[in-house]
Amino acid sequence: MEASNETTSYARSIASDIFTMIATSRQQGLDLDAGFQNQAFSNQVMTIRYLFFPRKQLLNMGLFPKDMQKRFKTSNILSIVEQNGKAASVNLLCTLNSPFSTVESAEEIETNLLSKELDKFAEAVRRVLSEDFKEATEANPPKQ
Repeated sequence: MEASNETTSYARSIASDIFTMIATSRQQGLDLDAGFQNQAFSNQVMTIRYLFFPRKQLLNMGLFPKDMQKRFKTSNILSIVEQNGKAASVNLLCTLNSPFSTVESAEEIETNLLSKELDKFAEAVRRVLSEDFKEATEANPPKQ
């Protein structure tokens, strides 16, 4: 099945953002292969975090369902969407057969994105934003 232009564009955008996080962490001197986190967005209602961890560390955490653990590769990128401080969605966005320190391009990330997980991530962001908008509108109805 061929992906729509919108889906391809979204995947490319996320891959570019993720690559920028890796490149920035590299510039800051972080040991990329030891694992790291990035908080991409945060407001009073929603936080979006990305976790960059090797397989061994994720397995040692013991926090993930068996079906997710089976998909872990050498390096893994997970997204967490939090709503009011609680995880609303945890998705395995990308798995790589190589260490993060060898990633050289956004295309490398885009090629390894897991499309179903990316869709679930996008839906979680839309859902949290929609609920936040609805609550804000109910609390402060438009004046007529």
